[in-house]
Amino acid sequence: MILERIAADEKTIYVEREIEGGSRDTLELQLPAVLTIQSGINSPRYPSLSNLLRANRLELEKIHAGDLAQPPSPEILDRIAYPQKTRAGTVLKGTEEEKATQLIRILREKALLP
Repeated sequence: MILERIAADEKTIYVEREIEGGSRDTLELQLPAVLTIQSGINSPRYPSLSNLLRANRLELEKIHAGDLAQPPSPEILDRIAYPQKTRAGTVLKGTEEEKATQLIRILREKALLP
């Protein structure tokens, strides 16, 4: 797909895709959208020899992680509470139909089913 343009409201994009026989199809998509691109769409640019040699002579600037300003943490820990261990399981008895009926009744009582 080739991105042709983004609409002024930035909620729509216009893309072009290649279909069978080399024909092209233009689509209007609502954002957000997922686009894929075929592998041969871009040819990489390689640096010239003079730029490679110049880059080899330059010294890299090292920045230590401790020198960077730390942003304040947006989370504030109020408290930690572990759930209580309980064994509140229910064993359903009877035939399969009776068990299904019991299960539906329990789920309705807990407002998990209408």
